[in-house]
Amino acid sequence: MADQLCHFTAHIFWGALVLVLLTFFVRKNILITLLLLIPVIALTGYETLPWYIPVKNEGKEIASFRVCLINVLRRNTRYRDVQQFIRDTDPDICVMMEVDSGWTNALHDITAQYSHTIVSSELGNAGIMLVSCLPIVTNEEIQLSPKGRPNILCTLTIAGTAVDVYVAHPVSPTSREGKWEDRNTHVANLAQAIAASTNPVICIADLNTSMWSPFYKDFTKETALINARKGFGICGTYHAPTVLVAGIPIDHVLFSSAFRCTEFRTGPHIGSDHLPVWADITMNTALSHPK
Repeated sequence: MADQLCHFTAHIFWGALVLVLLTFFVRKNILITLLLLIPVIALTGYETLPWYIPVKNEGKEIASFRVCLINVLRRNTRYRDVQQFIRDTDPDICVMMEVDSGWTNALHDITAQYSHTIVSSELGNAGIMLVSCLPIVTNEEIQLSPKGRPNILCTLTIAGTAVDVYVAHPVSPTSREGKWEDRNTHVANLAQAIAASTNPVICIADLNTSMWSPFYKDFTKETALINARKGFGICGTYHAPTVLVAGIPIDHVLFSSAFRCTEFRTGPHIGSDHLPVWADITMNTALSHPK
């Protein structure tokens, strides 16, 4: 229950803030309201507001590229909307999740425009497809989940530097037996794999957890990865299309200190229960060597 509630940290913060303002407007029970809600605002604000503070971009830019993540939703049939979104954003690296044979066929014209395409061995809810116009040197499918969900690890070259790209999609932690434990184990194993990497890392993942989860915090502590949405707000992605009312940020682009994000946005509703996300990322001279 606590793990599920923490995903609504930002919603609790803004809701409590609105209640305080309304109390001053109606001029009733002001003291009681303040005593009850100020601690809530302080605690949730501490976790929420830093996501809106811009990150300083240091060094001279030596490379820039765009990354896109789309959880297409396997049963979604709005193929043209997804195709158009990819054309409009024109990413250098695009990851699509929950792809089945219908999606791989529907996106053929799009993927044909990229020099590299990787499709996971398992399709459907665990299916992953990655396309890239950046040169991929090696790629492999790695197992990090107790239930055997596929993950992609590929090494590509950016400005002459080898970069490891991890793509993962742990199971949704529903009430079904073992799924909560499986997600947590998957995230922990992903962190261990990334921490062992000797190259700069980009992680593109629907982690099925938000930034306020203790499991996410353990993940970023072990990997030292930076969330691309840092400085751009919460950018909730699930559950679409009601994401503006109660959306939580579970779709992530993260990277090591070799990179900075200059733009992070969610895309439009294109038939999935997730909004797509895209990030403009730079590699800078002052940062290109650190992992």
